[in-house]
Amino acid sequence: MFYQRKLFYAMLCKQSAAAEKRSLFLYCTFAFLLMKNVTNEILEVDVCPGSTVALPCPALAPIQENDRALAAFWYKDDQVTPFYMVDARSSPSIDQGKHRQLSSLGNRATFNVSTSPAMLYLDVETKEDAGIYVCRVDSYRSLTRTSTVKLIVLSPTPKLLIYEGEKLLSDVAGPYREGSDLELTCELTGGE
Repeated sequence: MFYQRKLFYAMLCKQSAAAEKRSLFLYCTFAFLLMKNVTNEILEVDVCPGSTVALPCPALAPIQENDRALAAFWYKDDQVTPFYMVDARSSPSIDQGKHRQLSSLGNRATFNVSTSPAMLYLDVETKEDAGIYVCRVDSYRSLTRTSTVKLIVLSPTPKLLIYEGEKLLSDVAGPYREGSDLELTCELTGGE
């Protein structure tokens, strides 16, 4: 029921789009609803904001003999529409497929299907980039296969500052006389 509502809403939103986009959207949506998760492991990847992360897609690894990948899609969280796809339905191989970025990621994502495993490179800007990323691969003969990656965006490492009165200390405090009073102030900036 949940997916039926999402599908109906998604179809309504896309009715005014061009025929090719509509056909592509319907293909993506129905394939998403019918997909069978062949690869059940969830890989966790940690990254700091401002870095580029590589998210693997082992589902695109060589399939059965006499088979080939027709399309590869990347989804984030529970979205029905992929944010990135490679369409090789009209191409002899996935390497020659058309790459399309279908979301607000702009030019922050690139998908290298020539490596093993295939890798999605994502420029991580903020903690909002964290989430569950699913790579789905549709093949000519094989079942639909998926790979799941949980992206964890870390907070920047906090910086510790230590003061003796107004003086910022670097590595060492002192020397001090035994029995004398000592007052240090610690300040932590950044992080959560």
